[in-house]
Amino acid sequence: MKNQNDMIIMIVAVVVCLAGAAVLYFTSPDVPSIAAPQAVDVSEPVIQSGNVVTGSSLPGGGGGGGFGGSGGGRTGRPSGGARVSM
Repeated sequence: MKNQNDMIIMIVAVVVCLAGAAVLYFTSPDVPSIAAPQAVDVSEPVIQSGNVVTGSSLPGGGGGGGFGGSGGGRTGRPSGGARVSM
């Protein structure tokens, strides 16, 4: 060290480094623990026998053929084709 200014700068640098290390150490986030995985069911699946039902239209599509009729089961609009002004 050549003079008193160098000594002051070195002491300040060491104190700043120690303060920075303390801040990093004491403010580190806590790492959450990972939950244990649940057991996977690897048994053979049970396939239930069921009846197949076929239809000619989608459910709520206006009842039988055509292009939907009067909108029998449609949601989001009032029945009867009335329009809502905005």
